[in-house]
This record gives sequence, C-alpha cells and structure tokens, in this order.
Amino acid sequence: MDTSDGAFATLDELMERNGVGFRLDTPLEAWTDSHAVELARSADLPPWMLHAGPHGEYELLFTASQDQERDLLRAAAQIGWTPVRLGTTVEEPGLELSLDGTMQAMDTRRIRNLFAQCGGDPREYVERLMRLDGRDGRDGHSASTAQSTATRASTCSTSRRGREKKI
Repeated sequence: MDTSDGAFATLDELMERNGVGFRLDTPLEAWTDSHAVELARSADLPPWMLHAGPHGEYELLFTASQDQERDLLRAAAQIGWTPVRLGTTVEEPGLELSLDGTMQAMDTRRIRNLFAQCGGDPREYVERLMRLDGRDGRDGHSASTAQSTATRASTCSTSRRGREKKI
C-alpha cells in the first residue's frame, strides 16, 4: 500500500485488513530521511510525526514472509533497489515502534483520524499530535513521555499462520 496518507495510516489499514499488528524494531531514524529528522528536531517536533499524516510521499509499505525474504532481496538487488526492513507482523493488532531506544505503543487509529477531527487545521493538528507525544503543544516542553510497552517474547514468534513475517 502507498503511504500518501502517512505511514501510520497505512499500517493501521494493513492491521485492520489483515487482523495483525506490527512491531517496528528498526529505529525510526533508519527509515526516515535524515534531513527531515534534522528539520523536525530543529522545530522541537518528535520525528515520528513525519509519518503521522497525509503528505506527498508515495512510498510503498508491504509485507513478505520469511520464506520469501531472501528471494525478494535477491530480485531487488538485481534491479538496484534496496527495500528497508522495518520489523515484523505480530498476532495482536497494534503498533509498537522503536523510539529513542525503547519500544513504544502508537495509537494508529487515533493518529489516522486526527487530521479530519481537526477539520484540516494544520495548527490544531500539530498541537494534538504534540499532546499524543506527551507535550502540551504550546511551548514544546515534554509533559510526560510516551507510554512504553513491555516487549513480549511471543510478540515476534507467531503470526496468524504461526510464522513470523518480515515487513
């Protein structure tokens, strides 16, 4: 699926359609343009916000089974393409994301619908995203940190078909 509505919206759609969750254990900075991360940080915005809402980037987000991964990477290399591994599918719906070295839960459903709930007002949208990040949205100071979730051993060992899938 394309990510034009934001990577989190795309992940939310994939979770809904397939009845799975995602554990993105590759640090966000590894799959986000370094200039964009730098710009977000200079504006005192958490870089995860770059993947929250609609924008003009049309990347593709897809899954491949472990059995298919080697063939996929070989075929991709033959055409000069390097797909970026983000993480794995997990049995329980939801998104866990590697942020600042810890796995944190992200409410993709809430993030996905937030722009519409703000009536398309960019200022209100960013302020509400900041509150989701534990910031009040006015002065950029952290009110609390995003809730961390415990990593469960079973999270990455099973899927609906009993096999871990790479994404």
